[in-house]
Amino acid sequence: MVSSLIFVNNTCKKELIILKIKYRIFFCILCALTAIALTSSTIYSSKNKTDSDTDTVGFMYTICEYNGNVAVFVYGENEPKVILDCKINSLPESDAANIRHGINIRTDDELQYFIEAFD
Repeated sequence: MVSSLIFVNNTCKKELIILKIKYRIFFCILCALTAIALTSSTIYSSKNKTDSDTDTVGFMYTICEYNGNVAVFVYGENEPKVILDCKINSLPESDAANIRHGINIRTDDELQYFIEAFD
């Protein structure tokens, strides 16, 4: 009778050890999947942040050429809000090329900085 209890006790210990190992493996897999999910979401959100820097949402103004002068347009409109007394031909070629292409402005402070630079 004592030997049968020892056998049952040893069997229970083995099963308990196997169960602990299974839970540890499950926990490790769960941690790995969580790490993968967090990494993926971080990469995805940083990619979207980078993409949003180049989109057109949030622009208030565009600085571009208008009849040979530098002009400020409300973003998306065809008529200038302000025409600056600055001839495009008087600017360095790189600045003139940027203005011909159009410089998009997001804030009033940024607009003020550009207007002061051209006046």
